[in-house]
Amino acid sequence: MKRAERLRTNTDFKRALRGRRFASSAFVLHTGSTESPSSSGQVGFIVSKSVGNSVVRHRVARQLRAIISTRVSRLNPEDRFVVRALPAITTLPYSQIEAEIESALISAGRA
Repeated sequence: MKRAERLRTNTDFKRALRGRRFASSAFVLHTGSTESPSSSGQVGFIVSKSVGNSVVRHRVARQLRAIISTRVSRLNPEDRFVVRALPAITTLPYSQIEAEIESALISAGRA
């Protein structure tokens, strides 16, 4: 994902986390918006130690980035998303994670 498409600061994450939430068995999608739109929507990821060791967390983060990177161009420029992974994400196949993210984005009205 391009630098402009990522949430980078703590303030950006906090703004997005204050918005609506869409829960799945594998993750929680937090949506927020900003007054200063960028060229595209921005996305951040939270994968805590409860998900697994470093190898597992990085694999999950790579999977989430790959799934979201193909969809970020469809997001509104003022949208901000945070995908917070839950421990159950490690048991799901990639295709199911992809389908659940697509479903959450549709529920959020952003797909």
